[in-house]
Amino acid sequence: MVTFQIVGTKELGYFLNYQFIFLFLSLSFFNYYAYLYNVKHLFTTLLVLAFATLNAQEPVHTIFLVGDAGKSATPGKSLTLLDEQLKTTTNGSVIFLGDNIYPAGLHLSKTKGDTTESERNLLCQLKIVSDFTGNVYFVPGNHDWDEGKAGGLKCINTEKKYINDYLYAQSTAANRNTGGYMPTPGVPGPQSVLLADGIRMIALDTQWFLHFHKKDNNPGKNRKQTADAFFNGLDSLLNYCQTNNEKALVVYHHPLFTNGGHGADKQPLRFLINYTPFQLLGLIGGNRWLVQDIPQPRFKKMRNRMLAIMAKYKGVINASGHEHYLQHYTNGDDHFIVSGSGSKLSQKKVNKYTEDFFEDQQPGFAKLMFYADGEIKVEYWGAIDKKVLKTIVLD
Repeated sequence: MVTFQIVGTKELGYFLNYQFIFLFLSLSFFNYYAYLYNVKHLFTTLLVLAFATLNAQEPVHTIFLVGDAGKSATPGKSLTLLDEQLKTTTNGSVIFLGDNIYPAGLHLSKTKGDTTESERNLLCQLKIVSDFTGNVYFVPGNHDWDEGKAGGLKCINTEKKYINDYLYAQSTAANRNTGGYMPTPGVPGPQSVLLADGIRMIALDTQWFLHFHKKDNNPGKNRKQTADAFFNGLDSLLNYCQTNNEKALVVYHHPLFTNGGHGADKQPLRFLINYTPFQLLGLIGGNRWLVQDIPQPRFKKMRNRMLAIMAKYKGVINASGHEHYLQHYTNGDDHFIVSGSGSKLSQKKVNKYTEDFFEDQQPGFAKLMFYADGEIKVEYWGAIDKKVLKTIVLD
């Protein structure tokens, strides 16, 4: 586990006490100056400026959430903006939310010195974070799993080794010695790590549930047992976070809420492929396409069990990609961040779920910030305007 030391409440109190003493002495001097020279309103102006400065606290930990960033070997607007912001971020983490490689998983060249398109696309992201001193993590998406084809398990094993080797040998990441690919290939997770004091990331591989081909790497357990262990493990980790006063950030690829194309019913095609003799179309590839959507039976079953577990706990923060635009949803006390426009952009398609925010006209990413006083905010950044499009206070 990777642990960061951050400013505690006691130390913060001492720091603020010294600030207030300095502020009092300074204002006393300037008030005396104002009295002598009859400078009106000087005291009031300085007081307002001083308190504004004190209240502009910096986050103790910042998490950049970037999904679907693996389309190109050269940085697009989202990765360029990420690169700029990482240069001024010290206490932080970057989490890539799957589809780190387009079009179909990591395939390395057999010729020494040559690189493939898929390798160059992954390298583009790794180079952006190579000089960053915070945490760097990748979770897989359906395209990392060979776009849902038979070679999926092999591809994510290759991706894990490539990411971990690169971070160890060519980066300054805080977790360079422990690896940056989560969870372990061949199981859906959950796998957790402490990003900073009181902030726990729980990584899931949702594509495991949607994959039709070989996907298991869990000796001694069949698929049902592996699935049950996953849901029990997620429940246990969220309970641990609540009991130990940790904030839970659950990261995975497939969103549980979306008004994009992956939330659309796509009827009657879905009915024909699932429940009629046209299932033959599913066997030759239709299933791989439709299973990526919430209304598909496999997806729906996974989603319902995950939501039922999260509903037991207050303030769970979820982050996913898959849909190629920015969205924010709340469900009870839980928050659902969708940040999938790291290298691609798509538009809103339906109005099935109530959104707190959406942006489908420019790419970007979400920036999650934790403060010493317990406040949590997420900023949605637009990569064309290079500004905050929406700020939502989570806690």
